[in-house]
Parts: sequence; structure tokens; C-alpha cells
Amino acid sequence: RHVFSIFLIATLWLSLMKPAGIVLFLSGFFLAAIRVIGGVHFLSDVVAGGMFGILSGFLTVFFCR
Repeated sequence: RHVFSIFLIATLWLSLMKPAGIVLFLSGFFLAAIRVIGGVHFLSDVVAGGMFGILSGFLTVFFCR
């Protein structure tokens, strides 16, 4: 849920203000890595969460503009 949320928010910010979106994407990769290293999730969990977050963000931007 954490990785999904940060990637969704990063995608939305990327459509509005690119520098903020890039910083949030980098934060998302860091968060995903920390969750895997910490043993909280498997790599497949964070990859799926990130992909669903990005997809949800693109769909939101596409349908809400």
C-alpha cells in the first residue's frame, strides 16, 4: 500500500510539476528498496504496487483532464 500510494502521487505530480514528480519517484524507489531490504515485502510485492500506482496515476490524469 505504501509503494502504491507514493507512485500514484508521484505520477500525478509529474503531470503537474516535473521536478516534484521526479523527486517523488526517486523517493518511491527508495521506499520500495527499504521495504524489501527490511524484509517487510518481497520484491514482487513492491514492483506490483509501483506498477499499479503508476497505472492508476496515468488513468486518473487521462480521464480527469
